[in-house]
Amino acid sequence: MKILILSDIHANIEALEAIKEEYDYLFCLGDLVDYGPSPRECIDFIKSNAYAIVRGNHDNAVAFRVDCQCSKAYRPMSEKTREFMWEILGQGEISYLGSLPLNGVIELQGSRFFLAHATPTDNLFKYLPPDSPDHVWQKELEGIDADFVLLGHTH
Repeated sequence: MKILILSDIHANIEALEAIKEEYDYLFCLGDLVDYGPSPRECIDFIKSNAYAIVRGNHDNAVAFRVDCQCSKAYRPMSEKTREFMWEILGQGEISYLGSLPLNGVIELQGSRFFLAHATPTDNLFKYLPPDSPDHVWQKELEGIDADFVLLGHTH
């Protein structure tokens, strides 16, 4: 079983079109939109190909017209590109982004996968670097019944 795990696509259809390896399942950990020029194409690709998808903070910001809480360095760019997203995306695409679950558990071939964009305790916004101390990760993973925890957000 080959699982392709994607996150933080940010409307970059060229990155999706560059996928050459075959896969059995595609999991998307959110942030389909914002920053890049091709949100509609990325949404269509994920809708057509993803087995499971969760909402990212940028998907949330475009869907509900709220702050994405990105870093100060990227905030001006995000604000401008969100305006672009609202101009070119239809209501159906915006509603789709808002309908995405914040997290999910997928069972495949006897393995359980927990999916979220940011962290298990804050699915949208918290940044938790992979090299965080073990006790921080243990706290985050309390109550998560999964063999694999898949998170995006930190790029």
